[in-house]
Amino acid sequence: MIVKVQLSTYTELPVRQVLIYNKDRSVEWQGDITPEIERAMGDTNKAFFEAKMRGTVIELMKRVGGRPW
Repeated sequence: MIVKVQLSTYTELPVRQVLIYNKDRSVEWQGDITPEIERAMGDTNKAFFEAKMRGTVIELMKRVGGRPW
């Protein structure tokens, strides 16, 4: 599955937030950014990744090119 990962540009929370979802939003997660996600994102606020579900956890695999959604 392909997911979009978006980092918050502004939050009143003490930790930057991240939103991860697939195209039809049947898979969606929002929460605190982890060091692993921060490293995978590099210097961008939005990127697409191959991902797989491990129970209720979305595991990001490799980064892929942009998608029109």
